[in-house]
Amino acid sequence: MGIKICTDGQAFEVTGEGDQGKFMVHQLNDLVGGHLEFVGLRAFNIDGKFYKFMIVDSNGKQKEKPFNILASQVGHNCGNLHSKDFVVGDVVLLQEHEVD
Repeated sequence: MGIKICTDGQAFEVTGEGDQGKFMVHQLNDLVGGHLEFVGLRAFNIDGKFYKFMIVDSNGKQKEKPFNILASQVGHNCGNLHSKDFVVGDVVLLQEHEVD
């Protein structure tokens, strides 16, 4: 199961529609509301599950989507997000086995 992090601070589990719970491209597009960009993360543990990817809308800043404070914190602490950069829009965190 993935975790959707919304701009309003809500976070909840989401399930992939594909074989063995994998996420389909159209499903991820719907969840983040745009074109997909995969951001690599240092694997981090949430309730015994290790998440390796943050999926964001690649055009989120151009669309002026709202700031996502929780996703920005994840990007700063577990990813390669520059200290002056930030994440906008809803995002999805995925485990390695949920992506083809």
